Amino acid sequence: MQRASAHRLSAGRIVAAALVVALAGLLLAGALFWRSRQVGVRILATSPQSNAQGVSTRTSISVMFDQPITAQGSVAPLTVSPAVTGTVQWEGTVLSFTPSSRLSPDTIYTVILQAGLTDTQGRVLRRAQAWSFRTGEGRIYYLAADANRALQIYVTAGLGGKATQLTHESVGVWDYTVSPDGLTIAYSAERQDGGHDLYLMGANGQGRRLVAGFAGGVCDQAVWAPDGQRLIYVRQTLRNGNPDPQTARLWWLRLPQAQSSPVFSGNTPPALYPALSADGHWLSYLSPSEQGVAVYNLQDGRRSVFPSQGGVPAVWSPQGHVLLISQAVENNENLTMHLSAANVDNGQVTPLSNEDLVEDTSPAWSPDGQWIAFTRKELAGAQAAAGQQIWLVRPDGTQAHPATADAQHQYGIPDWSPDGRQILCHGLQQADQASPDAGLWLLNPATGALQQLTAKGGWGTWVP
Repeated sequence: MQRASAHRLSAGRIVAAALVVALAGLLLAGALFWRSRQVGVRILATSPQSNAQGVSTRTSISVMFDQPITAQGSVAPLTVSPAVTGTVQWEGTVLSFTPSSRLSPDTIYTVILQAGLTDTQGRVLRRAQAWSFRTGEGRIYYLAADANRALQIYVTAGLGGKATQLTHESVGVWDYTVSPDGLTIAYSAERQDGGHDLYLMGANGQGRRLVAGFAGGVCDQAVWAPDGQRLIYVRQTLRNGNPDPQTARLWWLRLPQAQSSPVFSGNTPPALYPALSADGHWLSYLSPSEQGVAVYNLQDGRRSVFPSQGGVPAVWSPQGHVLLISQAVENNENLTMHLSAANVDNGQVTPLSNEDLVEDTSPAWSPDGQWIAFTRKELAGAQAAAGQQIWLVRPDGTQAHPATADAQHQYGIPDWSPDGRQILCHGLQQADQASPDAGLWLLNPATGALQQLTAKGGWGTWVP
């Protein structure tokens, strides 16, 4: 009897102790929950980082929290000064803000995250948080011949900047493209057998590595996806030492492993000069067998073709789904080239050339999408002797006017500065045909003023 009573007493003590421990655990959990709410929302990282220098003008702004945040719709709980418009995206613990256009170069931006933000645990951001970063001045990449007359990639910081040779390919560089964040360059290097291999390297020329190539073949015409993690390029086989366009097919290249796979499966027609819309939803490419520019929706598989002849790549608008296409037209025994703007969403095509006897090529959108610069050669009239000049036109075809009119030089292949205040273009001397290369020039589209940037080279790209 005494042992049984002692056992019951001991069991009662154990139960009581367990209740005390459980109650203490509840009190501790409640205290921790109360304390966590008092601590408030925690920010783990920002991008760009505070006081970051030389930030790309194409950057997005993001904040990483320690817990998922309660989404607040399409309104971003942050402001940017100088004022920037854009779109907001909530994904788990990350809040992202994507500017609707490129930021201005060499500018200090201040980001303010407003107080009152709440995470899924009910914690609140009690004080506004602010940080600043500075965008870079921008760089200009271009192709120019080295001492052995092989084309190489060069970079310069702009007027007065020193030109630096980045590649040293024995046969030369065929083409190149810079990643959206401005940190990586994809380029095609020529081989002795006439083929091309695709390489990646850092924006400073370091870290060169082969990512695509095969014996007896060509890998080139690469374009970056907006996420900077994928490229699309063209693979062709050689025939008699030249690329065979009938074998041209589009391939994905996925980073960082550099894995290649066909964009389309099965027996597909040839495809050249791919281009991706700014949001990455649409792919365009030249379809020689269909004599046009094909557009393909990578999300739902919709496809259409816009008539285009002349082998000129299409160019997507910086916002929306408008495509600049070229059309070769025979006019009184003259072969002309006209530009038009095709709206992929509704199929509407707007003529831009509005002249008959002209060759309009190499169009380029301004960063805000309000102007289109292009190369025009007039085939008749008083300006026919002027050769190629830079023209400007609105996307609806209005306000077309020449930006250059130089009897001594021809200008072409325009590329806008990130802030839209200047146009980079290639110049050719008309008087001295023995040495026609006049290098790269900077054009002020508002005044028509020109400044020579380099004495040689072309195919320039302005990178923020």
